[in-house]
Amino acid sequence: MIIEHFEQGSDEWKAARVGIHTASQFDSLVTPMGKVSTGKGPETYLNRLISECLTGEREELPNTYWMKRGVELEPEARETAEAITGIDFEEVGIIYLDESKQVGASPDGINVEDETGLEIKCPSPTKHVEYLRSGVCPKEYVHQVQGCMAITGFDSWYFMSYHPSIKPFIIKVERDEKYISALMTALAQQVQTKLDEVKKLGA
Repeated sequence: MIIEHFEQGSDEWKAARVGIHTASQFDSLVTPMGKVSTGKGPETYLNRLISECLTGEREELPNTYWMKRGVELEPEARETAEAITGIDFEEVGIIYLDESKQVGASPDGINVEDETGLEIKCPSPTKHVEYLRSGVCPKEYVHQVQGCMAITGFDSWYFMSYHPSIKPFIIKVERDEKYISALMTALAQQVQTKLDEVKKLGA
């Protein structure tokens, strides 16, 4: 694990993510049930990363209203999470899996001493209530939470859904070795294919 300290969203942060596999996109590789994905999803993701390596520019995904709102509410949500858990979560730029810097994650907070981290979402009121009622980590974010644990080696991670007008939802998620094993296998294959294709196409 290699931790880089710079502001998320900065030019330095964007440059650090060009052409690398990041936890927010791990759902392209593994399903919420821990099965290796097939079909167009993995290939589309691979092609995007290859193109980023060849151009040196990150293909930015469109920001929705709720994503932009989440960025604005994140500091408030993090403070709330700290108050609830009693854990201080440090902000970091990016965490790489290893020195190759081919796989990384940009968590919303980590605590190295407690070996845990934080993933914050600030969804619509309807989605927030859905998460509150379910009482579990939403399946659409399993890849991000487990992916962060895979990269850091931590045994737990907190998922938080935050809306300022409704009580927060926060749950501690334990490491799923079966899921992480499938993810790491898929990552190793894709990273190698990406490097081989970049070498071939960039010649």
